[in-house]
Amino acid sequence: MKGSTFRYYLADGQVRYGYVFDAASDGPRAQVKKRGFVSEKEADAALHAAITKQQTGASRPPAEQTLAELFDYWMKEYAWRKLSKKTSERYADSAQAVLSQLGHIPIQKLDLYAFERVLEDLATTPSKRGRPLSAKTIRNVASVFQGMFKRAIARYDVPLKRNPLVGVDLPKGAKRRVKTLEPEDIRKFAIQTLRESVNWMRPLAAMAAGSGARRGEMLAADWKSLNVRHGHIVFDKSLGQTREGVYVKATKSGEERVVPLPAFVLRELEVHRQRQEKHRAMFGEAYRTDLDLIFAEPDGNHLKPDSVTAKVCLVMRKLGLDGSLHTLRHSLASELFDVVPTTTISKRLGHSNVRTTTEIYSHGVRRRDTEAADAVEETLGPMFGDKVM
Repeated sequence: MKGSTFRYYLADGQVRYGYVFDAASDGPRAQVKKRGFVSEKEADAALHAAITKQQTGASRPPAEQTLAELFDYWMKEYAWRKLSKKTSERYADSAQAVLSQLGHIPIQKLDLYAFERVLEDLATTPSKRGRPLSAKTIRNVASVFQGMFKRAIARYDVPLKRNPLVGVDLPKGAKRRVKTLEPEDIRKFAIQTLRESVNWMRPLAAMAAGSGARRGEMLAADWKSLNVRHGHIVFDKSLGQTREGVYVKATKSGEERVVPLPAFVLRELEVHRQRQEKHRAMFGEAYRTDLDLIFAEPDGNHLKPDSVTAKVCLVMRKLGLDGSLHTLRHSLASELFDVVPTTTISKRLGHSNVRTTTEIYSHGVRRRDTEAADAVEETLGPMFGDKVM
């Protein structure tokens, strides 16, 4: 939906401005026009507000508004339209801790000290889960409001000269350390999956450990994406979950990738396919052949990602292991650092760049650095074997 501003003159020669845009209509073309603005900036702001209301049903917030009112407007005008469902839901949830304390305050009266006080409370006061929020979570909460104010100042014509979150003191986030499992632990888990009644757990664990794919990518994969002859699978979509249910989306990078599979994964998938055929026969026409999912409910419907994680973690705890489905992805990456280049690992995991891979798996990089030093010693050490006088 596009519009434009225009200039016109009153009878006494004074300049005024207005706007016009095409309104959404199923019938003949309909235009919305308004005149009488003193400045072009005022007309442009009003145009944006009018178009936003047409598109989202969210009217522009008043100049005198509270933090809660501005946040609600920002969510409707931006987050729910531009971001993923899961991200928007996470933003709405994470903001509640701040809104519960500052939501009623007009935005003009807020400064970085007000936000710092609340963020410090979140770092020391137990939440509903019984413990204070982590430094990472608090930094994420602050970034939500930083982004909101940045957009509000640039586009909403709010009466603020600067972003109140600029310069706010935030807790330092601990350096990310990924959890991994030793090969023997993975073997124990694989054996335990044979005893579980959930028939998708073993092949899914094999796929995670052998491909390094993300949970959503595996749960969205269908049988036509698997090429048994060439021994690879194509990940071109992902399964997400919000409170409203599951939905299919693009992969995290927005691109598809072809991942070669080890022989043990192909063997597990073949056994799983035969077992799944029995479900197809049992449900008959009610089976979701249109989805043709590799990992599915008995009737062929999508598995719920959160439930899958919960069941895998439960089995891990039975074995005394501190791990999850995602831990299998990390474990594969950690092992690969000893045998293949970092660029290959990055491509297999679907990272946007190699830097992400090296930052997450810095322990693997350090291990290779140590091995490099040993190799140099073996090659060049004898060259410096003479005693230093």
